[in-house]
Amino acid sequence: MGEQLDSKDRDILDVLEKDSRLPTSLISRRLSLSRQTVQSKIDRMVKTGVIRKFITRVNNYILGDKTMELLLKLTEGSDPSAVAKGIASLPRIHCAFAMKDGEWDIYAAVAYRNGAELTAILSNIYARFGKSIRRKGTVNAMSLYPFRSKLGLGQGDRGGLSIEESLHASHADDGRTTVVLTPKEEAVINALRENSRMKATELAERIGTSPDTAARMVKSLLARKVVAAYTIQYDHRAVGYEKYICFISTGAATMELSKAILSFCAKCRNVTYLIHGIGHYDYIIDISARGHDELTEVLDRIDEVLKDSRVRVDPMFVKDVWYGERILASSAGPVCGAPDGAGERRKPPLPPEGTPTLMEYYKK
Repeated sequence: MGEQLDSKDRDILDVLEKDSRLPTSLISRRLSLSRQTVQSKIDRMVKTGVIRKFITRVNNYILGDKTMELLLKLTEGSDPSAVAKGIASLPRIHCAFAMKDGEWDIYAAVAYRNGAELTAILSNIYARFGKSIRRKGTVNAMSLYPFRSKLGLGQGDRGGLSIEESLHASHADDGRTTVVLTPKEEAVINALRENSRMKATELAERIGTSPDTAARMVKSLLARKVVAAYTIQYDHRAVGYEKYICFISTGAATMELSKAILSFCAKCRNVTYLIHGIGHYDYIIDISARGHDELTEVLDRIDEVLKDSRVRVDPMFVKDVWYGERILASSAGPVCGAPDGAGERRKPPLPPEGTPTLMEYYKK
Protein backbone atom coordinates (compact mmCIF):
# COMPACT_ATOMS: atom_id res chain seq x y z
CA MET A 1 0.00 0.00 0.00
CA GLY A 2 2.89 2.33 0.70
CA GLU A 3 3.82 2.37 -3.01
CA GLN A 4 0.44 3.95 -3.81
CA LEU A 5 1.34 7.10 -1.87
CA ASP A 6 3.05 9.88 -3.78
CA SER A 7 4.93 12.84 -2.31
CA LYS A 8 1.76 14.96 -2.24
CA ASP A 9 -0.08 12.29 -0.25
CA ARG A 10 2.74 12.21 2.28
CA ASP A 11 2.80 16.00 2.54
CA ILE A 12 -0.92 15.98 3.30
CA LEU A 13 -0.43 13.29 5.96
CA ASP A 14 2.36 15.36 7.44
CA VAL A 15 0.12 18.43 7.76
CA LEU A 16 -2.84 16.47 9.15
CA GLU A 17 -0.68 14.72 11.72
CA LYS A 18 0.34 18.11 13.09
CA ASP A 19 -3.19 19.56 12.96
CA SER A 20 -6.06 17.44 11.69
CA ARG A 21 -8.50 20.36 12.07
CA LEU A 22 -6.71 22.51 9.51
CA PRO A 23 -9.25 23.42 6.78
CA THR A 24 -8.74 21.97 3.33
CA SER A 25 -8.37 25.48 1.92
CA LEU A 26 -5.40 26.22 4.21
CA ILE A 27 -3.79 22.85 3.45
CA SER A 28 -4.08 23.57 -0.27
CA ARG A 29 -2.44 26.97 0.09
CA ARG A 30 0.32 25.62 2.32
CA LEU A 31 1.17 22.83 -0.14
CA SER A 32 0.45 24.80 -3.34
CA LEU A 33 -2.22 22.34 -4.41
CA SER A 34 -5.79 22.90 -5.51
CA ARG A 35 -8.48 22.50 -2.88
CA GLN A 36 -10.13 19.78 -4.97
CA THR A 37 -6.86 17.83 -5.18
CA VAL A 38 -6.32 17.98 -1.42
CA GLN A 39 -9.89 16.91 -0.62
CA SER A 40 -9.88 14.07 -3.14
CA LYS A 41 -6.59 12.75 -1.77
CA ILE A 42 -7.85 12.92 1.81
CA ASP A 43 -11.07 11.13 0.80
CA ARG A 44 -9.09 8.45 -1.02
CA MET A 45 -6.72 7.86 1.90
CA VAL A 46 -9.69 7.55 4.26
CA LYS A 47 -11.46 5.12 1.92
CA THR A 48 -8.37 2.92 1.44
CA GLY A 49 -7.53 2.91 5.16
CA VAL A 50 -4.30 4.90 4.95
CA ILE A 51 -5.99 7.39 7.28
CA ARG A 52 -7.77 5.22 9.81
CA LYS A 53 -9.26 8.00 11.91
CA PHE A 54 -9.09 11.69 12.74
CA ILE A 55 -8.38 11.62 16.47
CA THR A 56 -8.07 13.93 19.46
CA ARG A 57 -5.38 13.13 22.01
CA VAL A 58 -6.44 14.19 25.50
CA ASN A 59 -3.96 14.97 28.28
CA ASN A 60 -5.79 13.13 31.07
CA TYR A 61 -3.08 14.02 33.56
CA ILE A 62 -4.09 17.68 33.51
CA LEU A 63 -7.68 16.58 34.19
CA GLY A 64 -6.60 14.89 37.42
CA ASP A 65 -6.26 11.34 36.08
CA LYS A 66 -3.58 8.73 36.50
CA THR A 67 -2.61 6.14 33.89
CA MET A 68 -1.99 2.43 34.17
CA GLU A 69 -0.60 0.27 31.36
CA LEU A 70 -2.37 -3.10 31.23
CA LEU A 71 -0.62 -6.13 29.72
CA LEU A 72 -2.52 -9.31 28.84
CA LYS A 73 -1.45 -12.75 27.63
CA LEU A 74 -4.38 -14.49 25.97
CA THR A 75 -5.37 -18.12 25.86
CA GLU A 76 -4.48 -20.19 22.83
CA GLY A 77 -6.87 -19.55 19.97
CA SER A 78 -7.96 -16.12 21.17
CA ASP A 79 -7.89 -13.27 18.65
CA PRO A 80 -5.74 -10.37 19.99
CA SER A 81 -7.19 -7.94 17.44
CA ALA A 82 -10.77 -8.68 18.46
CA VAL A 83 -9.95 -8.41 22.17
CA ALA A 84 -7.99 -5.15 21.72
CA LYS A 85 -10.80 -3.62 19.69
CA GLY A 86 -13.31 -4.66 22.34
CA ILE A 87 -11.23 -3.21 25.18
CA ALA A 88 -10.81 0.10 23.31
CA SER A 89 -14.61 0.40 23.09
CA LEU A 90 -14.91 0.42 26.90
CA PRO A 91 -14.94 3.58 29.05
CA ARG A 92 -11.65 5.17 30.17
CA ILE A 93 -9.38 3.38 27.68
CA HIS A 94 -6.80 5.58 25.94
CA CYS A 95 -5.84 2.91 23.43
CA ALA A 96 -5.42 -0.83 23.01
CA PHE A 97 -2.70 -2.52 20.95
CA ALA A 98 -2.86 -6.04 19.54
CA MET A 99 0.65 -7.50 19.78
CA LYS A 100 2.29 -10.32 17.86
CA ASP A 101 5.18 -12.70 18.58
CA GLY A 102 5.95 -11.46 22.08
CA GLU A 103 5.40 -12.11 25.75
CA TRP A 104 2.11 -10.18 25.70
CA ASP A 105 -0.82 -10.17 23.28
CA ILE A 106 -2.55 -6.97 24.46
CA TYR A 107 -1.17 -3.64 25.63
CA ALA A 108 -3.78 -1.12 26.80
CA ALA A 109 -3.55 2.28 28.51
CA VAL A 110 -6.19 2.91 31.18
CA ALA A 111 -7.14 6.32 32.65
CA TYR A 112 -8.46 6.39 36.22
CA ARG A 113 -9.11 8.86 39.02
CA ASN A 114 -8.72 6.66 42.11
CA GLY A 115 -8.32 3.07 43.24
CA ALA A 116 -12.06 2.36 43.32
CA GLU A 117 -12.47 3.52 39.74
CA LEU A 118 -9.46 1.50 38.56
CA THR A 119 -10.91 -1.62 40.21
CA ALA A 120 -14.24 -1.02 38.42
CA ILE A 121 -12.53 -0.53 35.05
CA LEU A 122 -10.42 -3.67 35.36
CA SER A 123 -13.41 -5.68 36.62
CA ASN A 124 -15.32 -4.56 33.54
CA ILE A 125 -12.48 -5.75 31.27
CA TYR A 126 -12.11 -9.08 33.06
CA ALA A 127 -15.86 -9.68 33.09
CA ARG A 128 -16.05 -9.27 29.32
CA PHE A 129 -12.78 -10.91 28.25
CA GLY A 130 -11.77 -13.03 31.26
CA LYS A 131 -12.21 -16.32 29.42
CA SER A 132 -9.60 -15.19 26.90
CA ILE A 133 -7.06 -13.97 29.48
CA ARG A 134 -4.35 -16.37 30.64
CA ARG A 135 -2.27 -13.92 32.69
CA LYS A 136 -1.88 -10.20 33.18
CA GLY A 137 0.67 -7.57 34.17
CA THR A 138 0.57 -3.86 34.93
CA VAL A 139 2.77 -0.77 34.85
CA ASN A 140 1.69 2.26 36.86
CA ALA A 141 2.78 5.20 34.71
CA MET A 142 4.57 7.87 36.73
CA SER A 143 5.23 10.02 33.69
CA LEU A 144 4.69 9.99 29.93
CA TYR A 145 6.91 11.96 27.55
CA PRO A 146 5.57 12.59 24.04
CA PHE A 147 7.97 13.30 21.20
CA ARG A 148 6.95 15.03 17.99
CA SER A 149 6.85 12.58 15.12
CA LYS A 150 10.16 12.59 13.23
CA LEU A 151 9.51 9.95 10.60
CA GLY A 152 9.45 12.36 7.68
CA LEU A 153 6.07 11.58 6.14
CA GLY A 154 6.35 14.79 4.15
CA GLN A 155 9.21 16.47 2.37
CA GLY A 156 10.16 18.95 5.10
CA ASP A 157 12.40 18.59 8.15
CA ARG A 158 10.10 17.29 10.88
CA GLY A 159 12.41 17.81 13.84
CA GLY A 160 11.73 16.44 17.30
CA LEU A 161 10.99 17.84 20.71
CA SER A 162 14.01 18.87 22.70
CA ILE A 163 14.37 17.35 26.15
CA GLU A 164 13.15 20.63 27.65
CA GLU A 165 10.10 20.69 25.34
CA SER A 166 9.29 17.10 26.20
CA LEU A 167 9.56 17.83 29.92
CA HIS A 168 7.15 20.71 29.46
CA ALA A 169 4.71 18.48 27.56
CA SER A 170 5.14 15.63 30.02
CA HIS A 171 2.23 14.26 32.01
CA ALA A 172 4.43 14.65 35.10
CA ASP A 173 4.71 18.42 35.19
CA ASP A 174 4.53 18.67 38.98
CA GLY A 175 2.73 21.66 40.44
CA ARG A 176 0.29 22.05 37.55
CA THR A 177 -3.27 22.76 38.69
CA THR A 178 -5.89 20.32 37.49
CA VAL A 179 -8.32 21.71 34.92
CA VAL A 180 -12.03 21.18 35.55
CA LEU A 181 -14.07 21.04 32.35
CA THR A 182 -17.54 22.44 31.84
CA PRO A 183 -20.22 20.08 30.47
CA LYS A 184 -19.98 21.86 27.10
CA GLU A 185 -16.21 21.34 26.97
CA GLU A 186 -16.65 17.66 27.79
CA ALA A 187 -19.17 17.42 24.98
CA VAL A 188 -16.68 19.02 22.58
CA ILE A 189 -13.97 16.52 23.53
CA ASN A 190 -16.35 13.57 23.22
CA ALA A 191 -17.40 14.70 19.74
CA LEU A 192 -13.84 15.35 18.57
CA ARG A 193 -12.66 11.99 19.93
CA GLU A 194 -15.02 10.49 17.38
CA ASN A 195 -13.80 12.77 14.58
CA SER A 196 -11.28 15.54 15.20
CA ARG A 197 -11.98 16.98 11.75
CA MET A 198 -15.64 17.61 12.53
CA LYS A 199 -16.71 21.01 11.17
CA ALA A 200 -17.61 23.77 13.60
CA THR A 201 -21.20 23.85 12.33
CA GLU A 202 -21.70 20.14 13.00
CA LEU A 203 -19.92 20.39 16.34
CA ALA A 204 -22.10 23.34 17.36
CA GLU A 205 -25.22 21.38 16.52
CA ARG A 206 -23.97 18.40 18.54
CA ILE A 207 -23.29 20.40 21.71
CA GLY A 208 -26.07 22.99 21.36
CA THR A 209 -24.16 26.23 20.80
CA SER A 210 -23.11 28.59 18.01
CA PRO A 211 -20.35 27.70 15.52
CA ASP A 212 -18.22 30.63 16.74
CA THR A 213 -18.48 29.46 20.36
CA ALA A 214 -17.67 25.89 19.36
CA ALA A 215 -14.60 27.06 17.43
CA ARG A 216 -13.37 29.11 20.41
CA MET A 217 -13.78 26.12 22.72
CA VAL A 218 -11.77 23.91 20.35
CA LYS A 219 -8.88 26.39 20.38
CA SER A 220 -9.14 26.94 24.14
CA LEU A 221 -8.85 23.22 24.94
CA LEU A 222 -5.65 23.06 22.91
CA ALA A 223 -4.21 26.26 24.40
CA ARG A 224 -4.89 25.03 27.96
CA LYS A 225 -3.17 21.72 27.09
CA VAL A 226 -6.31 19.70 27.85
CA VAL A 227 -6.02 18.52 24.26
CA ALA A 228 -2.52 17.33 23.48
CA ALA A 229 -3.15 17.32 19.73
CA TYR A 230 -5.74 17.18 17.00
CA THR A 231 -4.13 14.59 14.78
CA ILE A 232 -4.65 11.41 12.75
CA GLN A 233 -4.28 7.71 13.19
CA TYR A 234 -2.74 6.36 10.01
CA ASP A 235 -1.72 2.93 8.80
CA HIS A 236 2.02 2.74 9.52
CA ARG A 237 2.49 0.00 6.94
CA ALA A 238 0.96 2.23 4.28
CA VAL A 239 3.80 4.71 4.73
CA GLY A 240 6.45 2.00 4.97
CA TYR A 241 6.80 1.56 8.75
CA GLU A 242 6.12 -1.13 11.31
CA LYS A 243 5.23 -0.25 14.89
CA TYR A 244 6.88 -1.81 17.93
CA ILE A 245 6.58 -1.40 21.69
CA CYS A 246 9.83 -1.88 23.60
CA PHE A 247 9.43 -2.91 27.26
CA ILE A 248 12.49 -2.40 29.47
CA SER A 249 13.05 -3.81 32.96
CA THR A 250 16.12 -2.54 34.81
CA GLY A 251 15.47 -3.74 38.34
CA ALA A 252 16.48 -0.34 39.73
CA ALA A 253 16.41 2.82 37.61
CA THR A 254 19.28 5.16 38.50
CA MET A 255 19.31 8.89 37.88
CA GLU A 256 22.07 8.56 35.27
CA LEU A 257 20.24 5.80 33.38
CA SER A 258 16.92 7.66 33.36
CA LYS A 259 18.56 10.83 32.05
CA ALA A 260 20.32 8.83 29.34
CA ILE A 261 17.10 7.09 28.23
CA LEU A 262 15.17 10.37 28.12
CA SER A 263 17.96 12.03 26.12
CA PHE A 264 18.12 9.12 23.67
CA CYS A 265 14.34 9.06 23.11
CA ALA A 266 14.20 12.83 22.51
CA LYS A 267 16.84 12.56 19.78
CA CYS A 268 15.89 9.25 18.13
CA ARG A 269 13.73 9.79 15.04
CA ASN A 270 12.05 6.41 15.54
CA VAL A 271 10.68 7.11 19.04
CA THR A 272 7.26 8.74 19.50
CA TYR A 273 6.81 8.41 23.27
CA LEU A 274 8.44 7.20 26.46
CA ILE A 275 6.70 6.00 29.64
CA HIS A 276 8.46 5.76 33.00
CA GLY A 277 6.59 3.57 35.47
CA ILE A 278 6.51 1.05 38.27
CA GLY A 279 5.50 -2.58 37.82
CA HIS A 280 6.43 -5.29 35.35
CA TYR A 281 8.61 -2.80 33.46
CA ASP A 282 10.41 0.44 34.25
CA TYR A 283 10.22 1.97 30.77
CA ILE A 284 7.96 1.58 27.75
CA ILE A 285 9.13 3.03 24.42
CA ASP A 286 7.00 3.38 21.28
CA ILE A 287 9.12 2.74 18.18
CA SER A 288 8.38 2.94 14.45
CA ALA A 289 10.91 1.37 12.10
CA ARG A 290 11.25 0.41 8.45
CA GLY A 291 11.44 -3.30 9.06
CA HIS A 292 13.57 -5.58 11.20
CA ASP A 293 16.96 -4.15 10.25
CA GLU A 294 16.09 -0.62 11.34
CA LEU A 295 14.48 -1.95 14.53
CA THR A 296 17.66 -3.88 15.30
CA GLU A 297 19.67 -0.70 14.81
CA VAL A 298 17.44 1.19 17.28
CA LEU A 299 17.61 -1.66 19.80
CA ASP A 300 21.41 -1.75 19.51
CA ARG A 301 21.49 1.95 20.33
CA ILE A 302 19.21 1.34 23.32
CA ASP A 303 21.59 -1.38 24.50
CA GLU A 304 24.45 1.11 24.30
CA VAL A 305 22.48 3.49 26.52
CA LEU A 306 21.62 0.78 29.04
CA LYS A 307 25.19 -0.62 29.26
CA ASP A 308 24.06 -3.44 31.51
CA SER A 309 23.61 -7.09 30.52
CA ARG A 310 21.21 -7.61 33.43
CA VAL A 311 18.66 -5.23 31.92
CA ARG A 312 15.80 -6.96 30.13
CA VAL A 313 14.58 -5.50 26.83
CA ASP A 314 11.44 -6.97 25.21
CA PRO A 315 10.54 -5.49 21.80
CA MET A 316 7.09 -6.55 20.57
CA PHE A 317 5.53 -6.11 17.15
CA VAL A 318 2.25 -4.15 17.03
CA LYS A 319 -0.31 -5.85 14.84
CA ASP A 320 -3.05 -3.24 15.20
CA VAL A 321 -4.11 -0.22 17.28
CA TRP A 322 -7.48 1.08 18.45
CA TYR A 323 -8.11 4.38 20.26
CA GLY A 324 -10.88 4.76 22.83
CA GLU A 325 -13.55 7.43 22.49
CA ARG A 326 -15.06 7.47 26.01
CA ILE A 327 -11.95 8.67 27.82
CA LEU A 328 -13.35 11.34 30.18
CA ALA A 329 -14.31 10.35 33.73
CA SER A 330 -17.71 12.04 33.67
CA SER A 331 -18.62 10.57 30.27
CA ALA A 332 -17.58 7.04 31.14
CA GLY A 333 -20.81 6.01 32.83
CA PRO A 334 -21.58 4.31 36.13
CA VAL A 335 -18.98 1.58 35.69
CA CYS A 336 -16.27 4.08 36.56
CA GLY A 337 -18.06 6.07 39.24
CA ALA A 338 -18.46 9.83 39.47
CA PRO A 339 -15.36 12.05 39.40
CA ASP A 340 -14.34 13.07 42.88
CA GLY A 341 -14.52 16.72 43.92
CA ALA A 342 -16.28 17.92 40.78
CA GLY A 343 -16.10 21.67 40.42
CA GLU A 344 -12.98 22.04 42.56
CA ARG A 345 -9.51 22.95 41.39
CA ARG A 346 -7.30 20.10 42.47
CA LYS A 347 -3.62 19.36 42.29
CA PRO A 348 -2.75 16.58 39.81
CA PRO A 349 -2.05 13.07 41.14
CA LEU A 350 1.58 12.50 42.09
CA PRO A 351 3.72 9.32 42.11
CA PRO A 352 4.15 7.41 45.40
CA GLU A 353 5.98 9.48 48.00
CA GLY A 354 9.74 9.32 47.61
CA THR A 355 9.63 7.99 44.04
CA PRO A 356 11.59 10.27 41.65
CA THR A 357 10.21 10.94 38.18
CA LEU A 358 12.29 11.31 35.02
CA MET A 359 11.77 15.04 35.27
CA GLU A 360 13.37 15.07 38.71
CA TYR A 361 16.19 12.89 37.39
CA TYR A 362 16.85 15.28 34.53
CA LYS A 363 16.77 18.46 36.62
CA LYS A 364 19.28 17.16 39.19
